[in-house]
Amino acid sequence: MMRIKILTFFFVLGLALQAGDKPNFLVLMFEDTSDDYLSAFGNTAIETPNFDQLAKDGIMFTNAYSNGPQCSPARSTFIRGMYATTVGAEWHRMDVATPDDFFFPRLLQRAGYKTYLKGKHDFNTPKDHWDKELKIFNGTDYTKCPADVPFYGQYNFFDTHMSRITDTRLKGQRDDRTVFASDIDTLDTYLPHTEWVMDDHAYHLHKITLFDAWLKGQLDKLKATGRADNTIIFVTSDHGGCLPGSKGYIREAGVEVPMIAYFPPKWAHMLPENKDGVCSEIVDFSDLAPTFFSLAGLEKPEHMQGRAICGPGREDPKEFAYSYKANQAPNFIPARAITDLKYKIIWNYNTVFPSGARQDFQWKMPGYRDWEAHWRKGEYVGIYSYFFEPMQAIEFYDLEKDPGETQNLANDPAYAALVEEYKGHLKQMVRESGDLGFFPQSIRAQEFKTKAVYDFVEETSYDMVPVYEAAELASMAEAADVDQLLELMQSPEAVIRYWASVGMLRLRFHNKIKEVPALVKQMANNESENIEVRCINHCTLLSDEQYCEVVPFFRSQMTNAYCKGIIHNMGDKLRPVAAELYKGFETSNFYTRSLLINAGVLPYEELIDHPDLTIDSVLIEQSDTLDCQPEACNELIHDDFSTGNDLSQWKEIPTTDMMSLQSGALCVLFDKEKANVTARRSFDAVMQKASFSIKYKSDNGTSRTYFSLLNDNEEPVAAFLLGTLEQVNGAFVISALNDVNAKVEKSNIKAKTKYIGDFFTKDIYYNIVFDVDFVAQTFAVTVDGKRSDDFPLIQPSTSIKAFDAYVEKMYSSGEAAYFDDFVVEINTQEKNELIALIDQCKPLLYGEYAGLSTSEARVEAWQNLNRVFLQALELVKLCNASETTLKALTDSLQDALDAYQKVSAIGLSESHPAELSDFILPDIFYAGNAYYLPRFQQKPQSLLFEIFTLKGQKLFSSTQYDQGWQGELSAPVYVWRLNYQLPGQTPQSVGKVMVFVD
Repeated sequence: MMRIKILTFFFVLGLALQAGDKPNFLVLMFEDTSDDYLSAFGNTAIETPNFDQLAKDGIMFTNAYSNGPQCSPARSTFIRGMYATTVGAEWHRMDVATPDDFFFPRLLQRAGYKTYLKGKHDFNTPKDHWDKELKIFNGTDYTKCPADVPFYGQYNFFDTHMSRITDTRLKGQRDDRTVFASDIDTLDTYLPHTEWVMDDHAYHLHKITLFDAWLKGQLDKLKATGRADNTIIFVTSDHGGCLPGSKGYIREAGVEVPMIAYFPPKWAHMLPENKDGVCSEIVDFSDLAPTFFSLAGLEKPEHMQGRAICGPGREDPKEFAYSYKANQAPNFIPARAITDLKYKIIWNYNTVFPSGARQDFQWKMPGYRDWEAHWRKGEYVGIYSYFFEPMQAIEFYDLEKDPGETQNLANDPAYAALVEEYKGHLKQMVRESGDLGFFPQSIRAQEFKTKAVYDFVEETSYDMVPVYEAAELASMAEAADVDQLLELMQSPEAVIRYWASVGMLRLRFHNKIKEVPALVKQMANNESENIEVRCINHCTLLSDEQYCEVVPFFRSQMTNAYCKGIIHNMGDKLRPVAAELYKGFETSNFYTRSLLINAGVLPYEELIDHPDLTIDSVLIEQSDTLDCQPEACNELIHDDFSTGNDLSQWKEIPTTDMMSLQSGALCVLFDKEKANVTARRSFDAVMQKASFSIKYKSDNGTSRTYFSLLNDNEEPVAAFLLGTLEQVNGAFVISALNDVNAKVEKSNIKAKTKYIGDFFTKDIYYNIVFDVDFVAQTFAVTVDGKRSDDFPLIQPSTSIKAFDAYVEKMYSSGEAAYFDDFVVEINTQEKNELIALIDQCKPLLYGEYAGLSTSEARVEAWQNLNRVFLQALELVKLCNASETTLKALTDSLQDALDAYQKVSAIGLSESHPAELSDFILPDIFYAGNAYYLPRFQQKPQSLLFEIFTLKGQKLFSSTQYDQGWQGELSAPVYVWRLNYQLPGQTPQSVGKVMVFVD
């Protein structure tokens, strides 16, 4: 297997040339668009005149590939000039550490270039690889680059991104459009022509027309600098289209991109090979970095796997385009593909999951649900049904006869020799490229958490060939392979055990074996085993109908980030255990709902739109009844507490705000105003351990409450505080109260604070689990799969009344209690009045044309109101001002408000250009002459932070979670929007207003 050597230096062939003798490079990238979506490539539904003209004046690449079918693996390939799989960076939205010299912007900087990026990063790297002093976050771009310095600039247009179609919160967003389903006369042949598939496509095409207008603006901007005659331009989408089955999939529609290049006359002698302006060679994203180096007169770095397509360093065309995918959200469904443009082979390594493994982002797109809903009704077979059925290991297509990849020829005897030949080519590509994409998520995140997988493999000379062989065997395993799989399941390497377990699951899932070996159950119940290996083996037991074995494990892992993508894909095999799994789990979790739909408990229509379902309203009568006796299964005994249970078993605690649920020797106490009435308990056989589950619904983004476990004497056994830190965007915090007699001091509370979660969102149900170990005298708390540390149990020497008094004192203390650096605010009448006034001001300050009228009096009144408003915001944030100060500020703001309303009143527009549904107070912070997002307590899996003017102009876009911004301000009010996804959570979006003052 070829390994890539780390480059320590490289030769600069053209370093002595003057800047004018080196071309500038401008890369203009848009999102989620296949080549046949643009009129230059044959689309007749829309016109893209600016793109078409640039293509006419330049070169069209008719066989260009992004390698990866999603943003981050494709861009990871682009930025390194090497396949993302070689460094393990093909997992969508998972940052990996790789050597700095693998990023071509850094190497261009050493050759004298200034490098600029505006828009999306998404390079699956935690580092920034652009010029620090000139990066776009400081409001500077290539237009400010000195004339004698060459530049590389990369700019991104986001509005064609799939989120514009999936975001169901933007009500009425499709009303303003220029393209409709009736305008479309062609569609990919693998797709059914359903109403919503067609409408999704039409709305995306409308967004592409907006890209074309943006492209014109970028070209005009370049001309205005006077440097257009020395700038080579590349325009491309970041990967293929976003219709169902394209984005995230390595069919041609997911990885073939529209790419054009323009070479000004000065550099026309270095054009790629072409015929009448068309280059038909295979070009992929790994080729672009080597091409930039060739055109700049620089030697290609040793690590780059792509080839220079033109310039003095031009290399011979590739025989194959290589494509790869790792995951669809938590679904690990790796596949590899190669094509020589005539034939294409795809190797799918997990042949239990369907191609269309549901995930919570793409299934917000109406077309996905429309297609699946028709299929579930039995309306589709053949090419329209394959997407929802278990994958075949090998797919083989004749692209010349079947460009839509609808006829899999893998099992056609006439193609048998070709299939074997191309399998050999693909296996060779995997091995020679040093593909590291066969590690499941938990191994990447846990076993390699202290070292990048690339560095680990490099430094240990780790042999990947057995991993490839295990994955290949798993994908195609037959009954005769059982002994080999059992041998691999005992490997010392977790990744080998993982793939061997996948192979065993394939055998039982598809009924290729009648009995499951005992080793499967042994690995499933081995608590020291890798969690995904355990989960796969439990799914094998499920396929073997060992229902009582799997229920406790599945219950415990329903929100586990590593397991939910596995469990919910088990389809109707979950039906016999569905009712058991339903109990105690909230249906707002997408993957829980997906599981229950697959099992027949929820109707398909409830996948997205109804987060507050109850089992009584949706439970479908089942023919299967699960009866697990504790003696037979050796499982935990579970009781369900809900409004349907005998309330006489509950023991009331005589306090004003609290209620308790009696459960054997212990009871669960929680705030009835902030918690749902559902709770669960389980005990082991000898009462040495207990587990309690509560389904907790937050009432707002700043909730803080406490929970405790009591013994029969009403003495606290364990207790914790659950709250949020507004200054870190509502991160969960657990503070263990294991000493109820402790003095209420800020330092004491702060020292006991533990972060165990992510965002705390209004009207969302959270699963809270207490685990108590009476032998070790410890307890722990888990919130939606995030577990706290183990805390000592409270000694039962204090009454519940003393405990109540302790918590009440902590919350009501005039000195306030600290959670980390957050101060519990003092609640005063003056502060409440001030906040009410601020609410009155928001419509006046944040109206679409606020302060921008030609009336001087109106503008002056707005400025006065704005000035006092900002002072009010700062004091409300501090919350430690005296009542006199707050009263004075309230009076001042009231005076400013009255004066403004006498001049003119401005109403809040019904539809904001930034498409935000409401406005809330800004909580970004200002430091070092720049504005910053607060840090997340847990690193986001993905993030996009954007700033707009009130007229909808985008000023800034970043995928870095801790970057600041300072721009040239032309108006006092801006809007920012934050789209983020935390590991194990669903994507979220918030929008806020910020006010700048000179």
